[in-house]
Amino acid sequence: MVSKSELNFYKKEYQRLFDQVPCCILVIDKNFKIVRTNKQFKDMFEPVIGKYCYKSLKGRDSQCSDCTARASFDDGKMHTGHHVWKTSKGKEIYFQITTVPLESESGVPEFVMEMAVDITKTRQLEEEKLEAERLAAVGQTVAGLAHGVKNLITSLEGGMYLLSSGMKKSNIDRIAKGMDILDRNVIRVSTFVKEFLNFSKGRSISVSKCDPGKIVKEVVLAYETQAAQLDITLENKTKDKITLAPMDYENILECLTNLVGNAIDACRMSENRGQCFVHVKVYEDDDVISFKVTDNGCGMDYEVKNKVFTNFFTTKGNGGTGLGLLTTKKIIQEHGGTIKLKSEPGKGSTFKISLPRKRLPKLK
Repeated sequence: MVSKSELNFYKKEYQRLFDQVPCCILVIDKNFKIVRTNKQFKDMFEPVIGKYCYKSLKGRDSQCSDCTARASFDDGKMHTGHHVWKTSKGKEIYFQITTVPLESESGVPEFVMEMAVDITKTRQLEEEKLEAERLAAVGQTVAGLAHGVKNLITSLEGGMYLLSSGMKKSNIDRIAKGMDILDRNVIRVSTFVKEFLNFSKGRSISVSKCDPGKIVKEVVLAYETQAAQLDITLENKTKDKITLAPMDYENILECLTNLVGNAIDACRMSENRGQCFVHVKVYEDDDVISFKVTDNGCGMDYEVKNKVFTNFFTTKGNGGTGLGLLTTKKIIQEHGGTIKLKSEPGKGSTFKISLPRKRLPKLK
């Protein structure tokens, strides 16, 4: 049996541990009122005992939908999340929150302990990395522009040479050939400039709560008729419903449209005519939303794979500018995500877009 002095000793040790843990700790009751806090919390925030946690820390008049404390009360399990709290000095701090239910003898949670770790510096590093990635994308775009303009100039110079030399020699065939090259490349210049202007202006990110599954459905529906006419099997392979996520619906739709359109073109150029497929799906694993577009078309070799996201590269000859995948990459980076490619010649390709929820743009 524990003596009174021993009990007091354990209480003091518990209190010392509670106060010295290097994170903010608060205990919340079923009404979401704060009943206890540790020293680090008290040093950073104004007195909050007896106040509603969502009102005193988040400045809201009602409980938020992504509340980890409420989730712990509901299912009696540990939950994690992220929140921005404002200190007594008005400084906003980005916290990683972990909530743990404190069960009573009946087994029902009476309180929830909320532990908050300051990850503001980590968040800033992530944002700096994202900015560096965006700047790198700008550098690739500029390099690609220079490469594209150089190719156009080379073609125009070739046409001018044929035209000039043909006129000097009164060679009608040479003149006609030079004019044909100039005509085709003037159209290429016009297309290139228009598409690059659209690419450079883009659309400002307009973030809202979107259903990723709905985006996939819309893209598949848009290409159904074209795929059927080409005898290509186009299928939506999504199995599970994905929780709404903050993203730009139209921009992500454009990304998938580019990928599915390219996949259909790859099947059209394949030797497996009549047996080609394009599969599209979205799924979520470990808080990462992934879109995947897979085809069994013509595929790409090592050299093509290395160029596919740079230098306005296209395999469509005069029919493409190579801006589709650059635009796609730009949009994905603006959403804090990545896009990867796996491909083998004659076997097909898979493009995978990965969007970690913690890096998605914030709702305004």
